[in-house]
Amino acid sequence: MNDEVSQACVVAERGLLAMFGGGCAMPLGCTASPAGSGYELQAAWLAGQGDMRTCRVRRDDPQSAAEAAYRALIRS
Repeated sequence: MNDEVSQACVVAERGLLAMFGGGCAMPLGCTASPAGSGYELQAAWLAGQGDMRTCRVRRDDPQSAAEAAYRALIRS
């Protein structure tokens, strides 16, 4: 049994974590949810020395949501 929406949200969340090369010790939190016909991904990253960066992005597919969040967090 598999819920396609839940799977897509997990793809976005894990995709973002993978882009940072992180694991369980990575100071990154994210959650994805369905939003209209696409997905919204919210993330917070502790970039270092107390530099907390956050973003909220909406995209049509989970992979592009992860990519957009990554770009937003690293350029903040």
